[in-house]
Amino acid sequence: MPTLTPCDLAWSSVDVNAVLPPLTVSSPLASTWSTAMSTRDDLLQLFNGFSPFFSIPDAEAEGSSLRMELGLAIQQAEGQRKEIWWTLGGLPSGANRREMIVISLRGEPAVRRPFCQFMSYDYIDHLLRSYVQGIASRMIRSARRPQQASMVVYLVARHWTTLDPLRRAQGVLAAKGYDEYIKSQAAVAGHSVPVSSSRRSLSALSPLPS
Repeated sequence: MPTLTPCDLAWSSVDVNAVLPPLTVSSPLASTWSTAMSTRDDLLQLFNGFSPFFSIPDAEAEGSSLRMELGLAIQQAEGQRKEIWWTLGGLPSGANRREMIVISLRGEPAVRRPFCQFMSYDYIDHLLRSYVQGIASRMIRSARRPQQASMVVYLVARHWTTLDPLRRAQGVLAAKGYDEYIKSQAAVAGHSVPVSSSRRSLSALSPLPS
């Protein structure tokens, strides 16, 4: 029987839905909607630009489809940020727009849901899941107490397959933030930390646990 780590003892029975509640049409806070929109933007930008954090494969067919879906997702995200979509209080303007935003962020993959479609590709799903679980594995092994770790990273790694695209994106960003924090702290302390490339490919990541 595996030895339970401090993170396991603290968080293995925590309800992920209580920590990361799914976005719904009835979500009442403007900050919730703003965070959801920013999460999508930040995740997509990890794949965008001349030197992205994550790389899209060069294989012509797969790479072309992924780049097209990425572009459509960015286009939809920009469209949903237009003023007409929002009230002065920062909430979606009307029930229809609430529903459209929610579906575009956490619905089933479909033609008019390019973010969900992009996140559903096997390559992207495996890449991001491996990234989160690789960081979570190192975090769990090294943290001597829960305060040295991230509950969000732990829970998203543990419950990846049950989460919607938006909450998976939250986990990816939390893992990236945790990893960058640990490396910055190590650098301040004068420890040697390997410099990682800004481009991440599937082969460079830890394999998925069995």
